[in-house]
Amino acid sequence: MSAITTGMSHTLRETYDRDGYLILRGVLNGADLDELRDAIDSPLLQHEREINKRADYGGLSIIHDIIHLHPAFLKMARHPGMLDVVEGLVGPNIEIQHDKINWKPVEQNAGEVKWHQDFPYLPHSNFDVCAAFIVLDETRPENGCMRVIPGSHKLGQLSHVDENGKLLRHVNDDRFDESRHEAVDLQLSPGDISIHHVLALHSSYPNRAANPRCAIIYEYRAADAMQIAGGLTKSTGVLVRGQVSKTVRCDAGVVWLPPK
Repeated sequence: MSAITTGMSHTLRETYDRDGYLILRGVLNGADLDELRDAIDSPLLQHEREINKRADYGGLSIIHDIIHLHPAFLKMARHPGMLDVVEGLVGPNIEIQHDKINWKPVEQNAGEVKWHQDFPYLPHSNFDVCAAFIVLDETRPENGCMRVIPGSHKLGQLSHVDENGKLLRHVNDDRFDESRHEAVDLQLSPGDISIHHVLALHSSYPNRAANPRCAIIYEYRAADAMQIAGGLTKSTGVLVRGQVSKTVRCDAGVVWLPPK
């Protein structure tokens, strides 16, 4: 394991188990960031940014399968400093569930993402699934940083479906009352990484700044976590560390499936 986890692995695991998220400072160096910025600035990625703007997300651009668009993103998916921590959370055999860029536009108050869990959209046979979040600029509430509710992963899977059975983009469950929880802003600097549990409730502010906010996201899973519903991408199942599993571990219990 890398230096970031060698002397802190027990503490990091305790923090993750308690809070459902981690902030890792200074994982990426200047060369790592330069490679990612070069990839972001490439004509292909800028084209993808334009054609993947989502009006239903206030102009947020969502670009999937980035490891297939530029080699820098596949290289980053295998970054040892990041995977050493992920290994401590989900085990030694690690696959990508999906990978993407979320690009908040500069339009005032655009790109807000409401409170949700990841698991209801991509239920698996176990909960060893987590998302790593990388930014290339200072990320604060003003330009749309992510937020998380500590300990919310202990609530289990929450409903994200309305009374008509329609899948929503936000939590809709009597067990969650935002006013009763204190959210934490995940304020990151270039080189930092946040990681959150697949059941952790998270959201992000709209962008109120004059510059776009670009986030690179890798959703990782244990190789023996089998997806049982939800969408698949070209990146789903790409092995980034360890070995392909010959078994499926089923410990998620009763799982609500997203409506078709």
